[in-house]
Amino acid sequence: MFDWTVAEGIDQLDGSYCFIEGHCTNMNVTYDTTVEEAEAACDAKYGHENWTSVTFTSILSDPTGLGAAVISGFRTREQSKPFGMLACAMGNFHCDVMYCRDTFCKKREYVEKYGHFLKEYGYSSS
Repeated sequence: MFDWTVAEGIDQLDGSYCFIEGHCTNMNVTYDTTVEEAEAACDAKYGHENWTSVTFTSILSDPTGLGAAVISGFRTREQSKPFGMLACAMGNFHCDVMYCRDTFCKKREYVEKYGHFLKEYGYSSS
């Protein structure tokens, strides 16, 4: 998946999402996380009503600069948060977290470019 995102030119979108949404420091999610546990994590992070009512159509109707984000990455949590909620709604939030931790969170290019978001959004103190 990582190689595909790079080849398709959407790696900045995914990379920034990983850091802004705090997936790089989310150690509560593991390879063994169940869908039920992921849904509880979504409830805690986004609020049950918020993530269960989000749709892809609602994201596209208010893209908040999505076109620019594809090229240069998300700049704010306002931009990335709907995608985190959508991952919850689609049942793949835990997959997103592990994908991020296994790839973008370990690669220097993305750490250097987006790592500051971990501190800015309170996911890390360093």
